[in-house]
Amino acid sequence: MKTREQSYQEMEQYFLTSRSVMLKNEAPRLIFVFASPGAGKSTNIKPRLNELFVETGAVNLEIDELKTFIPQGEDVDKTADEWFLRLLDKAISQKRNILIFRQRNMLLPGQTLGLYRKAKRAGYVTQASFLALDKERSRLGMVHRYEFALENAIQNRELNRTNYPRYPNFLSHYIFYKAMPMVIRACDLSKAVDIVDVYDRQGKKIAWKDKRSGEQSVFSPLQALSHERGRSWEAWEKLKFIRRRQEAENKMEQHGRSRFERLKFKILTYTSKSK
Repeated sequence: MKTREQSYQEMEQYFLTSRSVMLKNEAPRLIFVFASPGAGKSTNIKPRLNELFVETGAVNLEIDELKTFIPQGEDVDKTADEWFLRLLDKAISQKRNILIFRQRNMLLPGQTLGLYRKAKRAGYVTQASFLALDKERSRLGMVHRYEFALENAIQNRELNRTNYPRYPNFLSHYIFYKAMPMVIRACDLSKAVDIVDVYDRQGKKIAWKDKRSGEQSVFSPLQALSHERGRSWEAWEKLKFIRRRQEAENKMEQHGRSRFERLKFKILTYTSKSK
């Protein structure tokens, strides 16, 4: 059985691979990626942002992947926080580009600001990237991902660090969804954040503000978030939503979800936008 430190070292080697270069002659970048659960950070925004680092690579710090290394019996949240900060310290000291996927940092402004400031002192360009999506499709994405990841885990009978079942928590979803506008405002005003940008679910950048050059889009990041959440859906988006909703509902039934769970899912993902 591995010791706690052996598990940490295995985790560190998993994230700090040779695919991310330690930079010497250019400013590395640290990016926090924020979105509501199920919005599609890993599927849609992660590949888009990694295009910035084709030559140098980047550390993609997915907190859910980090948690899979924590030994049984440990306080998962406490250990994840400790390991997350320790890993970031090393990545920053090595001048690696860093992409951080951790929703909880939206609710930890002191820690997040401290990490931005630490990166700035180390010569980093700092960035906050947001994925804008309405709550109905985000909720659906959270359930759809869980049910299909669960089926994959049952069939393969092995740990998949990048696609393991994360049980949908609608209360957490509500909290993070409501927090995003406040986080955008804070990043927009903070001197510790150089760039703020917003993407839609297809990975298209719909708003940006670069405080270094003074360049910004017509819509502010906050305006873009509000607009993207509230706009009407195109025909293909309606069809995709209906199909994915039915897929999730079918999987819930196959996996023995109670009538209450299935009814709650239907209520929380209902929207007239799909009509």
